[in-house]
Amino acid sequence: MWFFDNDHGSTSFKGCPESLCNITYDRSFLNESSLVLFHSRDFNAKDLPDHRMQDQRFTFMSMESPANSMMPMDRSISTMFNLTMTYMSSSDIVVKYGDVVRRKTPFPDINYAKTKSRGTLWYVSNCFTEGSIIRWEFVKDLRQLVDVDVFGLCGDPDPCMLNIKKMRRRNATCSKEMEKSYRFYLAMENSLCVDYITEKFWYALNNDMVPIVMGASIEEYQKVAPPLSFIHVNQFASVEELSAHLIYLQVNDDAYNQYMTWKRNFTVRQNVFLSEILCLLCSKAQQRAQHRASYSLKEWWNEDKLCRKSWR
Repeated sequence: MWFFDNDHGSTSFKGCPESLCNITYDRSFLNESSLVLFHSRDFNAKDLPDHRMQDQRFTFMSMESPANSMMPMDRSISTMFNLTMTYMSSSDIVVKYGDVVRRKTPFPDINYAKTKSRGTLWYVSNCFTEGSIIRWEFVKDLRQLVDVDVFGLCGDPDPCMLNIKKMRRRNATCSKEMEKSYRFYLAMENSLCVDYITEKFWYALNNDMVPIVMGASIEEYQKVAPPLSFIHVNQFASVEELSAHLIYLQVNDDAYNQYMTWKRNFTVRQNVFLSEILCLLCSKAQQRAQHRASYSLKEWWNEDKLCRKSWR
């Protein structure tokens, strides 16, 4: 499978329902592979196999939205794939950024507002894509009305960021203390596309902040999120209406804690899906290949169909 940057052999599949698989980056095994994975951000149109064997699955993979996947879409490339692997619910293999699972025993009720003296937090480092400009304009208007602290490459220096041997990483203890003091987190995506709900959303839920979201539709968030766990910008006719709601939740602890009642019965999972993805890939690779027409990726992965240009 082309995507992994080194060979993992067969050990990665221990515990999978189907475990007789190997992962390799060695292209000499191309004609022996049941499944060949192409990562959109690493895709090189000048360095492709010259054919696909009848029983092979050429798999398109992207965790970026169509607006940022940087895929060429001439006809030969658009029709070379017969399997998809993305965050979209319509993919053959759905790769999640996060999810929630029901607790075995209910979690005690807590006053989550007790330690939260500050308003809204935003970590952001992607400033210049079209979607990023849309959310920046929105946040500029919001900051005129409520307190929003912005950290990262697009804001103030992150006080929790460390430089260790030229590797930038956040101090976990510092971050935890910061998160305790904020009621809200701006989980605004850099693309406003179908099903595009990334780690930003799950990060906020997992760290006891109410996510203010902009990206997928309200209905798409409702499909994956616990009930009453987020605030979607499209619930409001204007930035002024949203800010009034945030101000109300800033001073009304009971109303704020309603957004946290889901934590009694659910917990968030993040960054645990590699093993699940590998199991799904192995199952697909082990299935007896069926004749299947190629996707028209240009039609299926179409920015104009899947993405919006405005938050309204």
